[in-house]
Amino acid sequence: MKKKIVVVLLILILAIGLTGCLECTPSIRASKLEGETDEYYNMTEQILADYSHLKQAIINTGETVELPSKEYKSIVALFNSQNNTILKYEDEFFEISFSTC
Repeated sequence: MKKKIVVVLLILILAIGLTGCLECTPSIRASKLEGETDEYYNMTEQILADYSHLKQAIINTGETVELPSKEYKSIVALFNSQNNTILKYEDEFFEISFSTC
């Protein structure tokens, strides 16, 4: 009887854990880099106007910002096209990282 209860509890815990992952919202984080780098994406205010959550991440450096799925895909495509996750904005360099769960 105790084994059945333990098994049911383990299944329940696993199900709750998986459900949390399935509902995970993509997020983005900008980390300020010290010094300069040779390879980066030059981010302008005009380009950033299309990516409000990326701008929020840059303004709030070090904080994680949740992204709508559509903007996440768009930002990932932008950085993939540049083959780089480092950007330069207003003479400062940032490394952009993503989390999906």
